[in-house]
Amino acid sequence: MRSHALVISEPDSAQAAASILTPALTEANVQLFEPPGAEPPSILSFVTDLDRNARKIILLYVTPGLLASLREDSSEIRREFESLKSSESSRSIAVIVFGEKAELPELAALEPSHCADVNALKQFLRSEPKKRTSRPKGRTKDPEKFLPRGPADLPQIVKSNFARQAEVYHHHGHDMQEQHVLELLSVLYGDFVISSSRFPRVGSWLDLGCGDGLVGKKLWDKKDLGGLPEQARKRMKLRAASYRVGVDYSESMIAHCPPPTSTVDAYTHLITERVEDLTPDHLLEETDGKLGSVNLVFANDLFHWLIEEDPIKQALERAGTLLNTGGRLVASVAAEGTGRLFREAYEQLMRDELDKTEFNSWRSFIRNPIFLQEVHKFVQWAQEAGFAVNKARSEYQPLEYTGAPDYVDDAKTYGEQVFMAPLYASRNESLPETGASPFEAQWNKLGELMDELVKKKENKSFYSKEDGKYYHDQYMIYLSLEKLP
Repeated sequence: MRSHALVISEPDSAQAAASILTPALTEANVQLFEPPGAEPPSILSFVTDLDRNARKIILLYVTPGLLASLREDSSEIRREFESLKSSESSRSIAVIVFGEKAELPELAALEPSHCADVNALKQFLRSEPKKRTSRPKGRTKDPEKFLPRGPADLPQIVKSNFARQAEVYHHHGHDMQEQHVLELLSVLYGDFVISSSRFPRVGSWLDLGCGDGLVGKKLWDKKDLGGLPEQARKRMKLRAASYRVGVDYSESMIAHCPPPTSTVDAYTHLITERVEDLTPDHLLEETDGKLGSVNLVFANDLFHWLIEEDPIKQALERAGTLLNTGGRLVASVAAEGTGRLFREAYEQLMRDELDKTEFNSWRSFIRNPIFLQEVHKFVQWAQEAGFAVNKARSEYQPLEYTGAPDYVDDAKTYGEQVFMAPLYASRNESLPETGASPFEAQWNKLGELMDELVKKKENKSFYSKEDGKYYHDQYMIYLSLEKLP
């Protein structure tokens, strides 16, 4: 099996290094690939498409000292490549050479190494691979422009939505999601207190549907672990876990997670993959054969975005295959009862915007556009997937907004394409990858409709006349599930 080398031929020093290294790479059975173009996006795409089986990624800036020593004698480097190749057996090696002054900020997360001379390069070749973000498979890339036709396209719409909204979502407030993470930890700690004697040592954990890394960042922040008893803190070792793996199917979301080499060492590995497709073999591959299962899996605000019963059941079963017996899956799921006035206003908007046939084809979705779940059904699905349900509770967690339109703006931030899916289909509009929504007027109208409903109700549970604040009715399900033998 050949290993891979990518030489980015900019500036001249990289071209010179490429011409010197090519014979050594060729003799060592390392195949040389030229990049598809000099623009950073195409280079980044090329890098992420390298063989995902590569155990060792060699990222290198070409310094003047290294170039001079390569010109003097490249035989030593050839022998190093030969040695490296033989030691890796069937595993491939990706070699990426950068120019000395190449300004490629898009590639900064790849952490290129600087080697001043051949000796430094030799040491680097012999070193253990750094923790790194995984290079996603081609099939998991964020989707191209997509034209939705009907409710059957909702899974693709959700995926496109999170790819497009990643930047806005990352910089928007996370008050709601942060509260869910803290409640999730509370459920986990409660399970630990009740079943301490049979609670497994964590050692490693997965964060399924990690998004921009909120769970990892919260676990890294010591103050958010303050409520954990000392005994639990020592035993669970959430911050010190050997492997802390984030998984999401959106490359755009993963790009906003703290990279494994950052100062916020929230994750050791980041994997771009659908939860339903993640297997123990994937974990082994990404961790150099060291991790195939874990004792703890987080799933914060994940399951309701899988939309339908079958994908949710598949994801529960898949999570079970990634857990050791006795391991825990802790999950937060949006629950039925949430956003009554928002859903009423949303249904009115869709009735105004769609003809009767279009409305009826989307009726089921329009009446539950947040994919809210019922606790008794989720408990049943978890049990069918091979879990004991140690804890399951439904909670009312109202959230304060400056007004109803402010909540609508929040919904737009995390779900623009999802909520407007019927209109994209009705108007034959492809889902945009960037830029403003083509339905800004409809979003504004939704805010007005909801504001009217809230004020009309004159219910203090929703609305404060004194300051105009809106209190969003959020219901959540929190579960701690134990993998049975």
